[in-house]
Amino acid sequence: MPGQVGDQGLKTLFSRYYKDFKSVEPDQISKREVGYIPFSGTMTRHLAFKTHRDLENFVTGIVPRHLYYSSTYYQWPLEKKMIEKGWMGAELIFDLDADHLKGASEMTYEQILRNVRDHTFRLVDEFLIGLAGFREDELRIYFSGGRGYHVHVVSEKVYSLNSDARREISNMIRGEGLNAKDLILNINNYGKLSGWAELVDREVTDTYKGIANGEYPKFLAENDRAAISSSLEQAVSLNGIVKKRKDILAQPGKNKYRLLNQLDREVVSRITDDVREKHACEIDEPVTTDVHRLIRFPFSLHGKTGLMVKPLTFSDLADYDPLTEAIPESSDVKARIEVKRKLKIRMRGENFEINEGEMELPGYVAGFCAGMGAAQILSIIN
Repeated sequence: MPGQVGDQGLKTLFSRYYKDFKSVEPDQISKREVGYIPFSGTMTRHLAFKTHRDLENFVTGIVPRHLYYSSTYYQWPLEKKMIEKGWMGAELIFDLDADHLKGASEMTYEQILRNVRDHTFRLVDEFLIGLAGFREDELRIYFSGGRGYHVHVVSEKVYSLNSDARREISNMIRGEGLNAKDLILNINNYGKLSGWAELVDREVTDTYKGIANGEYPKFLAENDRAAISSSLEQAVSLNGIVKKRKDILAQPGKNKYRLLNQLDREVVSRITDDVREKHACEIDEPVTTDVHRLIRFPFSLHGKTGLMVKPLTFSDLADYDPLTEAIPESSDVKARIEVKRKLKIRMRGENFEINEGEMELPGYVAGFCAGMGAAQILSIIN
């Protein structure tokens, strides 16, 4: 952005990359709106290009600090007013980064990347593939170049969804409103348990199996353990059949929720909260619900890190390391920088401790420092 330290040197580094920029994504480029933020000035949008080659030539000329395209398909993407663009449908987008990550302010950059990667894996594995049933080839996964990941659902199933439908999906993924009281009240209205209800029931079943064997959850107070153990030995009639409560509570399914006493309800409440904490994905809801969203362009550079917006496969995700995989080859040069604020970073498996003053570093480290506003690039050494 204007006024950030190291702008001109960083632009020089970016120009090395963009002179050979090749764009193969997204599809139907002529139906996408394109926007960018320059190294000097403000956001320019409502651009459109007939071909990827036209886009490449444009990008080489302007050298953007940030480059975006619409997740939406338009009939007339050049129009300035949204209502006049001719909305044709939009990909379903999920943006995961540190903004919604619990404890992010206490984490290093590398820790943030690992934590957001784990949320992204959970989103794809448990929700998009596991629950929603999307195929892997209907998903596009990208390291954002910054502090997280973008996941696109590219499918006829989602293009026509309006903002309200996308909000419902977002709320489900985030576990919004999930609580034991409503779950217990409504569980008998479910057919086969699925989604959050299935996840909670699985943990409730395992917990009562453990209690029946004398294994108590840590959150259960000492004086409640005897009471809950005793209650499990009580006989109850369910559907005309007399059984001990433990034989019902320790079995998966809906029957157990008819038998819960007050202490059981407290146990289920705690389990429900734990399940949400363990499985919910902290996505940026406004990105998912926005049917006119601009998102970072694949293979563009992120102006705050110098890293690439890099596509990856689901099989790559579990062990993906952007600080090795998303470094552009064009930054394999040396650069001299003046450090204004010291920092530490590990890139390509090497630890860098960057202290105030002038120093020479690999170009990708210099670009990262300049993008973060911690240094000024004085010169590029070929």
